[in-house]
Amino acid sequence: MENYNEIYCFHNNNPKVNLLCVKILSDFEQITISKSWENGYHTKIMGELNIEDITYIVALISSVINENTDYYDEEEFRFKYKKNAMLSDKRESLYNIFQNTIKIRNGWKQNEYFENIKQLEMYIKVSKVFDDYYKDDYFKENTIYSIIEDILPFSKSLPEEMLHNSPMLNSDGYISHLSHFAGLLNSLNSSSRENVKKVFEKRYQNYKKRRNHNPRHDLSEKLNVVFEDFKKMVDRKEFNFFSPFSEEYLVEKYKLASNNHQEIFLNKDIKHKILYDQVLCWNKFVLNILYEKLVLLCIVPREKFFMNYFIAKEKYVIEQYQ
Repeated sequence: MENYNEIYCFHNNNPKVNLLCVKILSDFEQITISKSWENGYHTKIMGELNIEDITYIVALISSVINENTDYYDEEEFRFKYKKNAMLSDKRESLYNIFQNTIKIRNGWKQNEYFENIKQLEMYIKVSKVFDDYYKDDYFKENTIYSIIEDILPFSKSLPEEMLHNSPMLNSDGYISHLSHFAGLLNSLNSSSRENVKKVFEKRYQNYKKRRNHNPRHDLSEKLNVVFEDFKKMVDRKEFNFFSPFSEEYLVEKYKLASNNHQEIFLNKDIKHKILYDQVLCWNKFVLNILYEKLVLLCIVPREKFFMNYFIAKEKYVIEQYQ
């Protein structure tokens, strides 16, 4: 990926910038986009972009980035994202806040997101699958129910295998959803925990009653084509379950996790089985990219956890694993 570059468009949900980002996705085959908060609200355009491409995109975005956008209070912004920055070890992301401007980062180097260039290339490949599928819905209000109908066939399509009996650990398309929902519960006090379970269960039952049972398989089929290449990456040890983090870093993180997570990830025998399990690695990788796309689809974090709850509950009795 010789011409890998990143363009950061710092703006406060400027509708014209949003429309141009979707247009750019259609015009360029080897790029993807994401939306985040580091150093200020921004949309990131990343991928194969030569000098002419960058010049064209920057000129296009620059022509509208100062229109129809509001400046926000930087101190309020820092206060809002202080916890996020601490939990993700990105405190420096709140030092300088940019608004209504464009920044360019040239080239690729090993960082907190990718250990090697193969991981970056796979990230863009999977991200493009989601972009091609969802781009017309980016920056618009969407519901998590339609996302569930897209992702559930993907979860069902993945092979299943029991890796360990006690503590229970399966390799399948559902276990990551169960793990992520359990992680949410572990972060809450007992009162909030019970409230979330009650509300989610009611929503689950209500949706099951009115669900049309007409899941869409297009997304699943496209992802599973890429899965064949991903398997080879895992076999070559270019990716493992902990990627892009070191094992030592995550062991410290899991010491603060739920009891079930600690039993699994601090157990050397189980950890060895997880490390290069193709299905677990793939499902985790795909879901992390999907979570980024949920931001572009204007899905709030709480809804992401409802998706986790819904899909996990299709296979597991959630109460047994909390």
